[in-house]
Amino acid sequence: ASRVLTVFFVYLIVGKLATKQAAIISSAIAAISPLWVNSLGIPSNPYFIPPITLLVILLLLLKKKAPVTYIVIGFAVGLNLQLHYLSIVLIPSVISYIFLSKVASKLTNVLFFFLGIIVALIPVFLFEARNEFFLTNQFLILLSTGSFTPRSIAVLAIPGSLILLFLAFSKLPKEGREFWFFCLATIVVNTVAFVLYPGGRQLHYLANS
Repeated sequence: ASRVLTVFFVYLIVGKLATKQAAIISSAIAAISPLWVNSLGIPSNPYFIPPITLLVILLLLLKKKAPVTYIVIGFAVGLNLQLHYLSIVLIPSVISYIFLSKVASKLTNVLFFFLGIIVALIPVFLFEARNEFFLTNQFLILLSTGSFTPRSIAVLAIPGSLILLFLAFSKLPKEGREFWFFCLATIVVNTVAFVLYPGGRQLHYLANS
């Protein structure tokens, strides 16, 4: 189901951004992606991150967005956070999209976005409260025992990514700039988070990209 949804969303998104022919080719490539083929077997949580992230992109492409749209976007991001906490990279990307968009109610949209995230994470909050914050403790253990990226790399990666985003933003076309910056910011932030991640790295950690 995750693979089918991913291919379907790729077709819709590329169809909106380019042509029908490009959409067909892109969805075909997504269908036979080596990543999917190599991952065949018992599905795990990260399988569902790509289609949910693509749903967020599809919603951001809507020309007219009601406040409930940002609640749905936040809910989708919250679901991704349940699947893997590295999906937190989507939060700054969506916020940057909202503040770059040409609407008056930017702060309201941000609040609706976070409302959606909170609603999606209610089951996690309840689980944590009933189980002595098991997941939080596991995360803290990982941070305290994991092998972090050398500080020299971190010092270069973080400001370097910010400079890259700034330069890219200045070169992006004004029409649709907020959307393309969202895409670029998601890829850059996800990659930096992957590099700085403590412990063993898995390919699905880049699923949001």
